[in-house]
Amino acid sequence: FRIEESKLVFTNSQVLGSGASGSVFTAFYFNIKVAVKLIKKSSMGMEADLTDFYNELQFLQRNTQHANIIRFFGVYE
Repeated sequence: FRIEESKLVFTNSQVLGSGASGSVFTAFYFNIKVAVKLIKKSSMGMEADLTDFYNELQFLQRNTQHANIIRFFGVYE
């Protein structure tokens, strides 16, 4: 589920929210409006934050057809 960062377009991007581990922005991926979660570098070394992020990714992969849950496209580094 890896995507190329070059395929994301952050033109007129808005901050949708932020928290202790990162922020969520709007972007476009192949002309589809998406939400992009950017993890703070300071959180990348914290095992609990990485575990939470991994669990969130697993949840999104399993629940792609629910009206109240965003569709998961992939991750990039």
